[in-house]
Order: sequence, then structure tokens, then C-alpha cells
Amino acid sequence: HGLRREAARRLLYRRVVDASDRGQRVILVITGKGDSPGPAPADLMSGRSGAAPVRGAIRADLPRWLGEEGLSARIAAVRRAHPRHGGAGAAYLVLKRRRT
Repeated sequence: HGLRREAARRLLYRRVVDASDRGQRVILVITGKGDSPGPAPADLMSGRSGAAPVRGAIRADLPRWLGEEGLSARIAAVRRAHPRHGGAGAAYLVLKRRRT
């Protein structure tokens, strides 16, 4: 809670790299549901450049972040979280196995 878009992106990168380096296979990423019905391209969200913050902006940006070179090379799959773990407001990142 309370992270701005860029701070959330940096934290996501750190956590994925740390988990991957430790050999973990799954990370739960909680984005929150926001007001958006689902992940939409962040550039198309209304109010993006306005003074009021856009609710659900991190959720909308997550697919783009996961496609970036630094993360996509470490991620094998992305799945919607079980309702007990956040449902539509969260995702499981399945990390690739480390090669030995």
C-alpha cells in the first residue's frame, strides 16, 4: 500500500531478482483491484497525466513491467491468484528454474 508507480516497479524488480537468486519458484504479487475492471494499457487510462492519482495504475502497468527484458527472462508464467490470496487483485509469478 502507498507505493507510487515507479517505487512499485523497483520493488518488483528487486523481489523477483532476489527470489530467483535464492531458487524460489513462485512469488505472490499484490496489486490491488483498483477501479479498473482489468489490466488495461496504462497509457490509455484516463487521468494518467492529471493531478489526481489513477486507482489501479500499478495493476494496469504490471503486464508491461513483466514483459521488460530484466524480468521476462526470469519469469516462466503468470497466473491469477486464488481468491484467498487476492484473486483479481493479485498474481502468482512462476519463476524459471535456475540453470546449474
